[in-house]
Amino acid sequence: MEPHERTEMIDALLAEANQHLEVLDRAIAAQDISQHTAERQHTVQSTSHPQERRALQQERKWWEETYQKLTEVRDALAHIEQSEQQRGVRM
Repeated sequence: MEPHERTEMIDALLAEANQHLEVLDRAIAAQDISQHTAERQHTVQSTSHPQERRALQQERKWWEETYQKLTEVRDALAHIEQSEQQRGVRM
């Protein structure tokens, strides 16, 4: 696989991970607003469930880890490509 193809693939995965992070951030924020509104109105039963919030937070953590690891892979591949170029290796 050509270096630019690897970079494009990783960049696409990073974009997807970032999109998931944004969606999860909005979902968590919406739950916070819903919970705050319910508390202000003294609603006995909240529309937000602690289990659901924990699940969203855990999913967000996994996507964040995925993003970080993909960034590490992209950086490592850039170092490999640079090293190969210095040695005159063509793949």
